Amino acid sequence: MEKAWNVQLFSRAHRTVTLTHAGETILPAVLELLEKEQQLNRVIKNQSSKEIKELVIKGIPSISQYQAFNVITDFAKQYPDVNLKFSEAETDTLLDTLDDGNADIVFTRLFGNKQLHHDMLINDQDYFVALMPKIHPLAGYKKINDGVIKERILFTIGFID
Repeated sequence: MEKAWNVQLFSRAHRTVTLTHAGETILPAVLELLEKEQQLNRVIKNQSSKEIKELVIKGIPSISQYQAFNVITDFAKQYPDVNLKFSEAETDTLLDTLDDGNADIVFTRLFGNKQLHHDMLINDQDYFVALMPKIHPLAGYKKINDGVIKERILFTIGFID
């Protein structure tokens, strides 16, 4: 401090250190400044401990049918100090909520081999099935694809005519 302020604050003689007149003059201001710093540190510490931690999660409307729902509820129980905000949205809008910063985590379905620029953890897998009566024209197929549907539609249209 003496070098920074260009003033001698201490007298160092015969193995003793005492305040100079300049040191005694500024001592009350320095003590006040140190007290103010301690008060400021306490305010900062209290404020940061009160700071609300928030996690925004969005998911598909049917999320309750998946294991992800249990993961979310377990997290909420384990971390009650986190303000968990959950809302539902349709699959086609969920990835956009990550891109625009309106969600921290998204639970969604992925269709096809879509290339994502997000990190992805696969939590569950399910199967999409088509149910129909046994007498339905598509019931005889083990797998339905675009060609089968077109063929059956043509057959049905031809049959109706």
